Amino acid sequence: STQSTWGSEDTEHDLDTQSSDVLSYGEYNDDPRMTATTSPDRIPPRIMPMVPKTLDGRLEFLTQPITEACGTVQCILIRERKKIASCRYILALEVPSYPYVVMDRSGAEHVEGNLERSKELFLLAARQQKGASKTSFSISMDRDDFDKHGKHYLAKCRKNLSNLDFTVLQREDVNTQKKIELGAIAFTQGTKYLPSQVQVVLPSNNEDNTVDAKDPKWLLQKFKEGKCDKNPIMKNTQPVWNQEAKTYEVDFGGRVTKSSSKNIQLQDVTTSRPSVKLTFGKVDENRFALDFAYPFTPVMAFAVALSCFDAL
Repeated sequence: STQSTWGSEDTEHDLDTQSSDVLSYGEYNDDPRMTATTSPDRIPPRIMPMVPKTLDGRLEFLTQPITEACGTVQCILIRERKKIASCRYILALEVPSYPYVVMDRSGAEHVEGNLERSKELFLLAARQQKGASKTSFSISMDRDDFDKHGKHYLAKCRKNLSNLDFTVLQREDVNTQKKIELGAIAFTQGTKYLPSQVQVVLPSNNEDNTVDAKDPKWLLQKFKEGKCDKNPIMKNTQPVWNQEAKTYEVDFGGRVTKSSSKNIQLQDVTTSRPSVKLTFGKVDENRFALDFAYPFTPVMAFAVALSCFDAL
């Protein structure tokens, strides 16, 4: 069940991949087979988040930490490469073919069903933009609309001048003219003998994570100054050297099936018992598993994966 995380690079190809098999919101939520239970005491062992249909509801869902009741949320990230255009990345939630709705004790709705024959529900899309001095990913709630002034534009994952760190910013609030910092990602470049290191800093529950361009209070700066005592901090699981295979390995529990330098697993190191909170790894030439749990938001988990495409 271990998969290589180092010493094996991706082979790049020009592809024109289509994602017509990824469901839209309406196709899934209007499925007549989706039925609701009425017993709030029945909490199944494996439930998935219920994705709202409205644009405002989706915005809130994508930018809020996933509920702890869902455990680990399983997604697929699809990389679409074309000969001329830059890459487009699609994030899709794995949902059961025959779902039904259940409620927990708080009244929140979730989806239950068998994921062995799952469908893929579109969540987010991203497109990479390369400039003279920095790289960024535009993240949208629509497959094709990446206009930063459009209603579907959600966030930007921006590489800093160091070329090793990324800041993730939600779109500017129209009322306050401020942006919301969703998290920060720091990479330590690897060597021939040591894999790269990845660290992620998330906002604390009570933290004001709005930033003003004139006087920024960046999470990354606070982290490097040692001022993030109350913030969730994720670090990649340390790989183990396999002497026989001559490579570093991490146990991904079967979710990652291809060796790649981009394969990572993040643990929350701020808790008494560190546990895996994010898994990202290759399963096919242009398909990657992306699984995450509380306190990650869907958009921040997506941003971490996007940064790996550029930094690793």
